[in-house]
Amino acid sequence: MRSSRPSRSGSATAIPVATDDVPIDLNGFSIRPREDCRPDCGTPGRGRGILAPQRENLSVRRGSLLGIAFEGIRSGDDARISDVRIYGTGSTGIVTGRHSEIRNTTVAATSAYGIRADHDVAIRDSVVRAAASHGVVTAGAPLVSRSRINGNGGMGIRVLGAGGSVRGHVLAGNGDLALRAEHVVFTDNMVSQNALGLVLNDGYASVVGGNAFAQSPLVDVGSPRNALVVDNAIHGNVNANSDSGTNGNVLGQVGGSSITGGEAIDPSVCDGTLGCPSRAAAPRRSDDDQPVRRIGYAAPMGIEDRPDWLALVQEEIVDPDRRIVDPHHHFFSNAEHFFPYDLADLRRDVSGHRIEQTVYVQCQEGYREDGPEHLRCVGETEWVDRIAQEAARAPGIRPRIGAIVATANLRLGRRVREVLEAHTQASPLFRGIRDGAAFDPTGAAACMTDAPALYADAAFREGFRVLGEMGLSYDAYHYHFQTPHLRDLARAFPDVTIVLDHLGTPLGVGPYADRREEIFAEWSKGLAELASCENVVVKLGGLAMPWNGFGFEARERPPTSDELVAAQGRYYAHAIECFGVERCLFESNFPVDRLSVSYDVLWNAFKKMVADASEDEQDALFRGTATRVYRLD
Repeated sequence: MRSSRPSRSGSATAIPVATDDVPIDLNGFSIRPREDCRPDCGTPGRGRGILAPQRENLSVRRGSLLGIAFEGIRSGDDARISDVRIYGTGSTGIVTGRHSEIRNTTVAATSAYGIRADHDVAIRDSVVRAAASHGVVTAGAPLVSRSRINGNGGMGIRVLGAGGSVRGHVLAGNGDLALRAEHVVFTDNMVSQNALGLVLNDGYASVVGGNAFAQSPLVDVGSPRNALVVDNAIHGNVNANSDSGTNGNVLGQVGGSSITGGEAIDPSVCDGTLGCPSRAAAPRRSDDDQPVRRIGYAAPMGIEDRPDWLALVQEEIVDPDRRIVDPHHHFFSNAEHFFPYDLADLRRDVSGHRIEQTVYVQCQEGYREDGPEHLRCVGETEWVDRIAQEAARAPGIRPRIGAIVATANLRLGRRVREVLEAHTQASPLFRGIRDGAAFDPTGAAACMTDAPALYADAAFREGFRVLGEMGLSYDAYHYHFQTPHLRDLARAFPDVTIVLDHLGTPLGVGPYADRREEIFAEWSKGLAELASCENVVVKLGGLAMPWNGFGFEARERPPTSDELVAAQGRYYAHAIECFGVERCLFESNFPVDRLSVSYDVLWNAFKKMVADASEDEQDALFRGTATRVYRLD
């Protein structure tokens, strides 16, 4: 953790002055509406973010701009923007000139465009979502890679000029279409649930390959006769074409494309609602020597901390002397998708219940900024180990961080041993990894991978075998319809301890809303079958995440513990019945579940759910199973 961090209240804190050699390093600072930070930190109160329209070579990094009345950042040519969060601007989130680069940045809930740039912009490893108009608009020749462009009111990406490369994206849930461009290279993308998929204004010299199109009608207009369209997976779409031929694929040279469940129809009747696939095909990897970067966790909704709202419901602590290990929480310091949450915040939340130890679970924080790409994730273990040492220096203050679940790309196969050994050397608290498999083809929930069936991937399984050889555990995070895949993995590797996170996450938003009984039945069946695998244990929690669809986060008041028990108790009861108390462990999943409920109320609900269990059974659920599984002191 940083030794100091500016206040979240938005008080006027000095930001380093930008010169030709020194960038604006926000260092975690949040610019809020009543501030106006220009490169020279000008007068506050004008409701702007960072304004430097004539400045070239502007560099902005590491911070947040929240609720700005106009643009979040406006710069000249050659801007460099990295590790910045921009939420809720009254106009466009980022406006830049030519040759600019935007990296590891989230732009969300803007009233106009997400990003508008001149020629030759490079957008890498970023998230652009919930813009009222288009997600990304560029003048031409963009390089856009490994990002999520989803839930925008207009087009996902609009290229006004010609040329450019778009690769490794998720473009989902955009109200107009995923991409409109000409002379473009469009490869290795997943396109799902947009009103339209792909429009080539002029297909001359365009290349479309290795993409997965799902529930986004593949459309081309203009003159696409020279487009090269190869190795795509086109599943379950209504495919419209303004000309004729090739069963809904784009005109031109077509080779090796998989077209299943498609139907060629007139474009005028194609509204994007027909042809729903059960799964989308995985984009291919264009370079097997490079580890695949995880797609971000950003959820398709605003995320903010609301302590005043949570304080509206206060409860006395139930069974205050109950010893507890919380086996699942996170820290956020410089996240693109979440508010800051540190050791002091955790101590504040756990002060009511008797939380003796916790287990930190990875959330893509603290990565090394240089060195080999596949080893940068080891920085998270190093970062949390320092926090754990800080916690241990105050033995009278709970809790102690007893274990770390880090991450590694298991699709490295046998080569993942190097990463796991580096984690082991980084901290004695390292116990295992989570390489998230959550993948929703509809775009309603965030994807943690680009593989719809990660558990079945041959390279992933080769890496998974190394976990068993090293005696490490695996935390599994996926959505309810993916549980059968985990069952097959568990049966194939009975020597690896697998911890199912968040009860398998039954979804309840987007196309999963208003189907609670149907999804409960599917979830229940999958969990019961998974319980036959003796090497699997299940974490009881995580159902307060907004994408579970219970809607607590949208109410005027947060839920009480009794309301939680009434709404969710049957999920917990079913899991305990299937797995038994020796293979179940209650978890907080904080601060993610803090979006919907306070820590005190959540654990009160857990205690009420099992109040009739014996003392030994309750001790196993609240402390014993977690202590055994994560090998705590």
